[in-house]
This record gives sequence, structure tokens and C-alpha cells, in this order.
Amino acid sequence: MESQTPLRLTESGGASGAQSAPEVTPPEVGHSAAQRAV
Repeated sequence: MESQTPLRLTESGGASGAQSAPEVTPPEVGHSAAQRAV
């Protein structure tokens, strides 16, 4: 059970982020963010 909890959170968070990232942020914004991070 302990292992399932973190896995679930990771799956939910990953899916949520991956889905909203490309939808809300276009390629241009993504590029800018990548440069800012670096």
C-alpha cells in the first residue's frame, strides 16, 4: 500500500502536468521557459 500511494500521486501529477503543459504553453513559451531554467 505504501508503494501504491506515491505511485498514484506521481501518475496523477505527471499526467496532469503533461496534459496542461502542451495545451496551455505553446512551443515558443516552452522554449523561453527552457532557456530561463538554464
